[in-house]
Amino acid sequence: MRPMPDVDLVNLVGLPEVQKELALTEEQQRKSKATVDQLQEQLRSIREGFDFREVFELEPEERDKKFAALFARQEEAGQKSLKELNSLLDRKQWSRLSEL
Repeated sequence: MRPMPDVDLVNLVGLPEVQKELALTEEQQRKSKATVDQLQEQLRSIREGFDFREVFELEPEERDKKFAALFARQEEAGQKSLKELNSLLDRKQWSRLSEL
């Protein structure tokens, strides 16, 4: 699978150790959990609508197009969640998250 840095960064905030490191408030923890949960559900939904067996039976060019569309939808979901997360964190927290 192709790396998805936006998705990875959002998921990172869901970890209790990272929340502690960032010194998230209870409200930030609650809102970030909702963002992570929503992203996970979106990604699950995107994957459920994708038939991997069918795709591997396609010609390479067509298969590449299908995978590109899948990755684009996943990246879009990750970017949206990252934007939400950005509005939850202050500059110091965001800077520290970017370092992790």
